[in-house]
Formats: sequence, C-alpha cells, structure tokens
Amino acid sequence: SDEDRLIPDTDIVWYKRSIVMNNMSNFNFYITTDLAVSSKDGADYGAISVWAINNNGDYLWADGILKRQKLSDHLDDLFRLVRIYKQAHGYIEVGIELDGQQGGFLDYIQERMMHTNTYFTLAKDKTKNTVGIRAAGKGNKHSRFKTMQPMFNMKKIWFPEELRESAIMVEAMNEIRNTSNTNFKSK
Repeated sequence: SDEDRLIPDTDIVWYKRSIVMNNMSNFNFYITTDLAVSSKDGADYGAISVWAINNNGDYLWADGILKRQKLSDHLDDLFRLVRIYKQAHGYIEVGIELDGQQGGFLDYIQERMMHTNTYFTLAKDKTKNTVGIRAAGKGNKHSRFKTMQPMFNMKKIWFPEELRESAIMVEAMNEIRNTSNTNFKSK
C-alpha cells in the first residue's frame, strides 16, 4: 500500500538528462557496481550505475546497465562507461562491491586497465583504507537500504526522465516502489 511504502512517489525526482550530458564538466562522475558472474536464466543481475554529482551534493543517475551476462561482458561495459564519463574531468572513481565473491574481480579489473590503457581510481573502504567497497552498515540489505531513505526525502537522488521507460529505470522504480518499511516486496 502507499502508506507502507518506504519511498513515496513524491520523493522521486526526475531531471532532464540531456542537460547533464551537454554540461558534463559541471559534474563529478562516479560509478558504482554490483557485478554478477553468470548469464544463465535465474542468475542475479549485474548492475553498473553512473552517478553525476552536482555542486549541491545531489546524486543524478546518469547511465548504467542491468544485465545477466558474463564477467568479461560486465567489464566491457564498465570500461566503456569509464571512457565516456572520464572525459568530463579526466578523473573518475569506481566503487567495486566486495561482498560475496566480487573481491576477486579487482585483479581482473587492474589487469584490464593495463591491457586497455584505460585507468581509473578504485574507490577505497574508508575504514580500512583498502580498495573496494563493502556494504555500509550492519544488518541485511533492507536495513542498509533504509539508511538511504533520508536522501530520497531530501530530494538528493534524481533519475533521468528521458530514460523513464527504459528497462533499467522500470526495474529501478519497481524496486523502489516495492520496498516497504519492513521488507522488499519485489521479485
């Protein structure tokens, strides 16, 4: 029900992506990943998100992928997105999630940087000063997601209206709309 939703539609901000793309130098870009290793039906999706951060501290989802595919294909997408968005400042930071078996991806990514001559900064865990990002906070995914609710309430997370009907945005909105105060209701 609308009353049970963690993030109501009124907290979803839509923006014109074309303005960001035409003014890339006005933003800092960061990439976050949750990579998966299988392209089989029923496997987890792998996700890569590109975030444009403005000088007000707003997070604008700018680009990304959500697919079931092999790791090599995820890395192809990651490096393609780095090349596109690194051009704005010559710098981009990429957060590689380390939960589960994903920590092993770091070696492959660093080797691919050398093979492709495409370099970028790997985000570090601030508490341990080690490369890679672990899930913030304690508890399950739902309790960690709830820590983001204030960001939505303050209208700090924006989504591109031009991509509203794209598969990745439809899935993102489905996940957001089906998150209640107590759990995830999406499949």
